[in-house]
Amino acid sequence: SFQPNANGLAIASVEKGSVAHRAGLKAGQIITHANGTELGPKYWEHAQAFIEQAGDQVVMKLYNGATVLLVRD
Repeated sequence: SFQPNANGLAIASVEKGSVAHRAGLKAGQIITHANGTELGPKYWEHAQAFIEQAGDQVVMKLYNGATVLLVRD
């Protein structure tokens, strides 16, 4: 699950065995971009839906500068 953050979309929790878990995402990390789209404060209301509808692969940029590839089954 997610929650708003001043720098993007904060990961509140990650379900064990989920796609996010397999991609290495952890609670407390902040997603700033998904597939090149900024997820800043003015976008957070739509960010979760955007990530869910982004397709089979989502490239996420994290606040710490890391890039994570999320691949759905």
